[in-house]
This record gives sequence, structure tokens and C-alpha cells, in this order.
Amino acid sequence: DGGIISTYVHNKICSTSYPDIGKIVSMVHLDTSIPSSNATLQKLGHEIAMHIAAANPVALDIASLDEDLIEKEKAIFSEQALKSGKTDAVIEKMVEGKMKKLYSEIVLLEQQFALDSKVKISDLVKKASTDLESEISIKNFVRFASGK
Repeated sequence: DGGIISTYVHNKICSTSYPDIGKIVSMVHLDTSIPSSNATLQKLGHEIAMHIAAANPVALDIASLDEDLIEKEKAIFSEQALKSGKTDAVIEKMVEGKMKKLYSEIVLLEQQFALDSKVKISDLVKKASTDLESEISIKNFVRFASGK
């Protein structure tokens, strides 16, 4: 409806017949009122698409994660924490910490940006919104990989 769809192709096949085919292809939809011709917006989209190819996120945000996955991981972390012999309150904090770490590994907006590990993807988008004086949000993404 608005914004841009940016792409990234990793390990391109060296062929003039198939210039957009590679081992990993990712796309991201940035929603904004900024014209799609804006070079800064294009760069942001390309870099986020590159990040998606490298980091392989499972979901856009925590709310988008499969509830079964969350419950399964919590159960595993709880079982591990119970073996520590700590109190229930400490175990709860341990599980909370492990879940936060899991989110930072598999949720796009919680991941550290592949090109600058000091910045989370959500903060990168927020800064771009401020710099370009217009709201930008990631609406969706997709990542395809061939082979193993």
C-alpha cells in the first residue's frame, strides 16, 4: 500500500541470464509515506534485507511468534533452571532472561543489526524515522534459502 519493498541476494550466481538468483534471497516491506525514490530509505531497506539474509529471523516481533514455540522454550528453560536448586523467584528471573536472549536471536525487531552490533533493528528503524522526519515501520519480511 505504501513504502518500499527492498531485496537482497546473497551468493549471486555469476550469470547474465540470472542476475537475481542466489543461495539466499530476502525481501522486506518498509511502510512509510517517504517517496520510494529516497536514497536513504532505499539504503535502509537494502541493509535490513541484508540483515535478514544473515540473521535468519523467525518472526517480525515477539507477538508474531508461534505460541507453541514460546511455551516449548519456556518449559525447557524452566526445567533447566529447576535443576539449579534456586528459589521459584530466581528461577522465574532465569527463565525470563533466557527468553529475552531467545527473542534477541530469532525476532527481527529484537536482533542486533548485522552491520552494527551496538544497534537493535527496532532502534535502527526508529532512528531512520527521526532522521527522515517520517514514520517508518517494518510491515513484513521473507527469506528464501536454497540447498542446505
